[in-house]
Amino acid sequence: MEDERIMAKFFASLRRKWLLILLAVLGIALVIWGSNLSSEGKYSQSQNTKNADTAEAYRKQLESEIATMCQEIRGVGKVKVMITLTDGEQYDYSGGKVVATKMPRVCGVAIICEGGENERIKAEITQMVSALLEVGTHRIYVGKSK
Repeated sequence: MEDERIMAKFFASLRRKWLLILLAVLGIALVIWGSNLSSEGKYSQSQNTKNADTAEAYRKQLESEIATMCQEIRGVGKVKVMITLTDGEQYDYSGGKVVATKMPRVCGVAIICEGGENERIKAEITQMVSALLEVGTHRIYVGKSK
């Protein structure tokens, strides 16, 4: 009888020790996992700068291509194009990895050109830009240069 009580106490203390060890290991694993989640969900300053640089390059490329296309329209001379975009690139994450990147959307377009006072030229440029950039015609301004 005495031996059974001693054995029961021994196994009870052994179970408690293993339970404490298991809880400690689980706690450490949760702390490590939680710190990885918080660092993946945030942008560092260098990532924000990189995103801004990428969006700026994207905007300049669009402006250049639109200017080139506008100059191909008969009656259009020199062209200046300004495009405004939504915020920088957007990323979709899955399992801590980037699975998709979305470039910023075009909000508006301003085009100043020789021949911009001509209604036919305005209409052609507006329709072309609307089709190329998938922007509503109410977000496109075409005007004449000095």
